[in-house]
Amino acid sequence: IAGSQQEKNTFESQYRRVWANHLGPTVDVSQVTIVRISPGSTIVETSIRMNPSLEDALKADPAAIFSTTLGFDAGSYGVPQLSTSDVVEDSSSEDNSLDNGAIAGIVISAVAFLFTVVTLVWYCRLRNRQAKEKGEKREERKLNEPGGLTRYFGKVKVYREEDVEILEILGTGNFGTARRAKILRPTEQIAVIKISKGEARGIAEGDMRELLAMANIEPHPNLLKLFGVVTVEDRPCFLVEYCEMCSLDNLHRKIDMVHPPTFLGIARDICSGLECLHRQRIVHRDLACRNLLMRADETVVVADYGLSRKLGHGNDVYMMRRSRFPWAWTAPEAIETAQFTVKSDIWSLGVTFWEIATRGKSPYNDQQRKLGKRRIVQQITDGTLVLEVPQSIVDRNLFLASLVTRCLTLDPNLRPAATNLLHLIKSEMGETTSNFVDVETKGDSAAVQGSKSLPRDENSAVYRASTKTSAMEYGSVVSKTSAMEY
Repeated sequence: IAGSQQEKNTFESQYRRVWANHLGPTVDVSQVTIVRISPGSTIVETSIRMNPSLEDALKADPAAIFSTTLGFDAGSYGVPQLSTSDVVEDSSSEDNSLDNGAIAGIVISAVAFLFTVVTLVWYCRLRNRQAKEKGEKREERKLNEPGGLTRYFGKVKVYREEDVEILEILGTGNFGTARRAKILRPTEQIAVIKISKGEARGIAEGDMRELLAMANIEPHPNLLKLFGVVTVEDRPCFLVEYCEMCSLDNLHRKIDMVHPPTFLGIARDICSGLECLHRQRIVHRDLACRNLLMRADETVVVADYGLSRKLGHGNDVYMMRRSRFPWAWTAPEAIETAQFTVKSDIWSLGVTFWEIATRGKSPYNDQQRKLGKRRIVQQITDGTLVLEVPQSIVDRNLFLASLVTRCLTLDPNLRPAATNLLHLIKSEMGETTSNFVDVETKGDSAAVQGSKSLPRDENSAVYRASTKTSAMEYGSVVSKTSAMEY
């Protein structure tokens, strides 16, 4: 092909138009590109882009541009011929497949991108939440660990005054006032705060002994929990757990504690707590209904450790020097010799069971009006005055009566240990105990051997005569025993 540039341009324009007409309506003139025209020959290499949106292009094989029948201008040039007759059909089907593949690729890419974004957002939120929880736990450890933000006095946590909100009065006694309180930080919980009487600032000797006793007692479900201490108006105050049902001496007229299943549950809890104290060689010395508290779930806990003492190693006796003690609940040998042992606690337990049996009567109250305190104490020590269970209670709950008799044995060596009593009670409740050891008690063996099994009540929930206890009747922490009882 030779000629001027104008002839060359005219040729190329006609050439592309022929190709477009030849391939049909799917191809436009703009899609036909002349790749190369071989100088001095009739061969033209042509590239045809079937779909402008695709990068790929079909390249036609070299074709002759002259024909004897048809041409560009009245027979001068022929119709361009492809080397094969199926190139146009193949390029069309291949282009369609490329269209479908491109769409699928776009969809897959979009889904993958969306999944990646969602995953990154979830991961970032998870990390933030974990970091927040870790920070909160770290702060909580700082608040609760010794040396952190919360101070400790030995093993006892010391709260700041602004972290405790003091609420209504629950009860008052000879030694102070008990009020409901709310611990605000680090964990919000309801407590009871004991505020001692007296004008002097600082902590009294008795309060210090009680604090040390509670701090060193092994935690147990049937022992009152100590939360810590707080200073209120320059006076250290105890913070202990709040028992919603209050003390047993306030429940005699509201709960039928003589009912056999109810009594067994209460007696089991008392003996379980007492057994824990004795196992740690601690003598309570003030066991009575006023110092036994009931939680909302009807669990009974032993409280008020103001008179408790820890026995020394190799010494099973605590010798009292100067102290008041509740003589009506105190064992005869302790009254006479001022020596207290774990067996003197068992005598106090017997008086406590007698309180339950008589629905809250004061021991020796009737005799005291007639004989006076001095003669009553003398008769208790020589064994001529013994608390008796009313016959109506014996008929209704023989097991309760037998426990009173066992615990109020004059000879301390013949009184059962707290462990033996706990096994005995569990056996009566139907709980199997493999290491049950019965302790024969002088004077009551016939009554115990003759006692028949008490009826079992499958529904052992405490029967309430009244489910609501006034806050003013709360008797925990602060002893409410009158001065005449000491």
